[in-house]
Amino acid sequence: MTSTNTAPLSAPPDAPRRGGNSPWGAVDGVEVLAPDVVFVSTPSHGGAWLSPAAQTRMPAALQPMHGRTWWEEDCEIWAPLLVFGLHTTDNSRSHAIAALARWKPDWLDALAAPCGVVNAAQTRRIQDLRAQIAPDATVDLAGFRRSHRSGSVEGWIGGVWHTISQDGEAVG
Repeated sequence: MTSTNTAPLSAPPDAPRRGGNSPWGAVDGVEVLAPDVVFVSTPSHGGAWLSPAAQTRMPAALQPMHGRTWWEEDCEIWAPLLVFGLHTTDNSRSHAIAALARWKPDWLDALAAPCGVVNAAQTRRIQDLRAQIAPDATVDLAGFRRSHRSGSVEGWIGGVWHTISQDGEAVG
């Protein structure tokens, strides 16, 4: 995990420290990604720690699951990275959305409006349309733009522009 911050950030006093404990064992690496978001690594795994203040800024539907403030690096970390805008390029935003669509698709419902991403029903419809129209094509879920007014998303699938409603119906 690499931050694009130029000035060093300091972690809050209650943040994990090198040599401390994490759900994955003893912490051997710490990187402050944002003032209230810290990435930790261990010899075997890692993830993100969110301060209590950062945790309250997560979508309400995701808060009860993670009151413990830890987000595993393979499948869960993408949610706080999207919420806090810690993806550094369009590619990492694309990777975050694709990882959530694969491992935690229901989380997209909680992240759709605050992060401007596709929801779970829209993701399923986009994947179905890709299979029908252009089975060999790659579709970038981050390339779909959300209308904050209607909740619909628009984007390209196999060279055709599509609009997909909030409930996953193709409307254009």
